[in-house]
Amino acid sequence: MGYLQKFPINFLKIDQSFIKELFMDTGSAEIIKAMIQLGHTFGLKVVAEGVEGENMLKFIRLQDCDYYQGYYYSRPLEPKEVEKKLLRQHEHFHMDHND
Repeated sequence: MGYLQKFPINFLKIDQSFIKELFMDTGSAEIIKAMIQLGHTFGLKVVAEGVEGENMLKFIRLQDCDYYQGYYYSRPLEPKEVEKKLLRQHEHFHMDHND
């Protein structure tokens, strides 16, 4: 473990295979919890890959996972569509926080 600290790592990514098994295998939930805790212990931001539903997102948020990727957020997009989506979110965020 000490050897791992020597690498310039900023993020720990949890593979989608663990996320997909989240509600089918109780061991996956415990592994995900441990991975998030381990990442934070080493000062890393944690990314959950393959989040495809609201229940998955709720679970990882309860575990203080920093970021997520997956179809729940968005299907793959062309670069121009990514730009439009981000601009819409930015505008929506500012409208919600300018009260």
